[in-house]
Amino acid sequence: MKQYQRKEGQFLLKLSVAQGQFVDMSGYYGADCNADCNRASQAMRPSQTLNETVNLLQ
Repeated sequence: MKQYQRKEGQFLLKLSVAQGQFVDMSGYYGADCNADCNRASQAMRPSQTLNETVNLLQ
């Protein structure tokens, strides 16, 4: 939790920058998940700093 608190400003900045950006998901539902799941995952979790902190909590 302390790591999150130290980097909270970075998280908020990266999340606000990512909002509103177009992401090509290769179709409305991304029918071929084997090819596009990584792309969707990256689009939904744009902050590497936040991802590392969340992964530590799991």
